[in-house]
Parts: sequence; C-alpha cells; structure tokens
Amino acid sequence: GDDLRRNTAPSQVSDLICTLNGHRSRIWDVTATLDGTLCASASADSSIKLWNLDTMTCNSTLKGHEGDVYTLEFHPTNTHLVSGGYDKTINLFDVQRGTVVKSFTGHKAAITSVIFNPLGNLIISGSKDNTIKFWDVGSGLCVKTLTGHLGEISGIELDLSG
Repeated sequence: GDDLRRNTAPSQVSDLICTLNGHRSRIWDVTATLDGTLCASASADSSIKLWNLDTMTCNSTLKGHEGDVYTLEFHPTNTHLVSGGYDKTINLFDVQRGTVVKSFTGHKAAITSVIFNPLGNLIISGSKDNTIKFWDVGSGLCVKTLTGHLGEISGIELDLSG
C-alpha cells in the first residue's frame, strides 16, 4: 500500500495519517486534485484507483490499459484524468463515470510521463521511444513531436513563468 503523509510544518518530520491498500502490485505514480479531495494511483496491476481523501477509501477502480500504468495526472478542472503506460496508449478518463472517453496512440514504446497544460486543452506525453508528443484533447490528434533526445523520457514539467 501507499503511505500518505501530512507535513505539520516545513521543518518538521511528517506524520503518517493513513495507509491506502488495494492494488495487487507495485504503484508507479500518484497524483491528487488541486483541491485535495481525490487522489489517484497508477499500478503495475493494470489499474488506476481513485481515492477519496476525506474518507480515505477507494471510490473506484479504472480499467483501460493492458499492462503497467506508469503515469497519470488530473485535468485542471478535476473532471478528467489522463494516464499512460506499458501499452503505448494514453487514456483520458471521465472521473465521475470511470470510463475512457478518448485514447491517444502514436508512441512506439511505453508512455512514461503525461501532463496537461494549464488550460487543459493539451496533453504532453513522454515515452521510452525518446520522444515528447503534444496532443490536442478535443481532436485527439498529435499536433507536435519533439525528437532528438538520446534516451527515454523519464519526466515532463512545464515552466509556467513563460
């Protein structure tokens, strides 16, 4: 299971407040909504679990990948969740319904990182195929591919300062 820890102050050691159990295999990634009400975990058991952080219980289990789910992130509005994994597929889930509403394909190897831009209209993905792709959420099309990396992409961050 995963441990959730809450810091009481930046200079103090955090206290364990809860352990969330439910996955059958290792957990690769964890993300939370900006309002702190939901947490999602990506696992090698091919599932994503949505956790209610008020009750510390699992709300639902999302299915849509074959093999490990390596990465996930909530949409800025918290209504959707994007995930990527071993199956080279990026899935966009409706959080309330728990269903895949759109899939994005085009990477030639496992997806290692997915993020939304601040407006939520682009998904940016990194892969073991050494590329970063920009996906239009509305159309599902890849609008840009960055190549030239010497190795796999292990993470993506945006600099919001411009």
